[in-house]
Amino acid sequence: MGHGAYEVHAQTFHHLRCISSELQKPMAILQDLCGMKIHLGKLLPEGLMLETGSEVIFLLQKKGESIDEIPLALPTLFTIIRPGATILIGEPILIGEPILINDGRVKLTVTNRDADKIRAYVHIGGLISTHKGVDLPATPLPLSSITEKDLMDLRFGIQLGVDWVAVSFVRSPQDLELAQGMIEATGGKIRVIAKIERLEAVAQLDDILKVADAIIIARGDLGVEMPVQEVPLIRKDIIRRCNIAGNPLITATQMLESMISTPNSTRAEPTDVANSILDSTGAVVLSGETAVGEYPIAAVQRMHTVQTEKVLEEGAKHT
Repeated sequence: MGHGAYEVHAQTFHHLRCISSELQKPMAILQDLCGMKIHLGKLLPEGLMLETGSEVIFLLQKKGESIDEIPLALPTLFTIIRPGATILIGEPILIGEPILINDGRVKLTVTNRDADKIRAYVHIGGLISTHKGVDLPATPLPLSSITEKDLMDLRFGIQLGVDWVAVSFVRSPQDLELAQGMIEATGGKIRVIAKIERLEAVAQLDDILKVADAIIIARGDLGVEMPVQEVPLIRKDIIRRCNIAGNPLITATQMLESMISTPNSTRAEPTDVANSILDSTGAVVLSGETAVGEYPIAAVQRMHTVQTEKVLEEGAKHT
């Protein structure tokens, strides 16, 4: 629900329902709520190039045209984020709260801030563009995982008749209660999925499993929240705990990432898909590959050709 108008979503929904009816194949439709994702404001059409080693300024506004006025229209952020300090141990080392942009491709550290301005040092530069996501892995945000926009979007989804709804950036079981309460109040039977993409959610997973109907492991955001080398074992542990609890589990993001811009995957990517299935995940999901990629059909076909089910079927026969 972070992209597109209600009219477009409604057309897609009804189109899918027609296809399902014509082919006489069941199709579950999942509505993905935005959650409290932080986005940059509007930048120049060509974006802004942040140079490694430079200093930039974030301003409390909706538009910006230079590295001295990068827009971040979230007042709460300007009151809670903490600046760092420079420590001299040989070379100067800057210690402070990180700001990550575009899934961590651009990395900055806060050096100073006031009521409407944040200064930051660019550790890893790169191109940033309008509405790119901003992650603050070391900054606890006093915001609900369900926003006012999410509630409006969920009401729209209930009226359409979606089968599942995914709640983004879940931190605790309480983050699911607003969505579940609205669904129950309408007499709906929509099932609620908790997206695990925050460290807090990993810490409270057992409690989340008690109230969620299913789980999505959003590896892209988890890899921003924590060192990427820790994500594989955390994913395996989440899958194991979901299977023990009887919760369906979906593994998502960056499964065939290279196919966003190329017609063929790398050799490692199908192995990643296969390993997810062999670990007993219930489903695997494409995201950018089919949402904005240049080869969406080829990406679906490539994922379909990963013949891991044959191994599982053979194993089931022998047991």
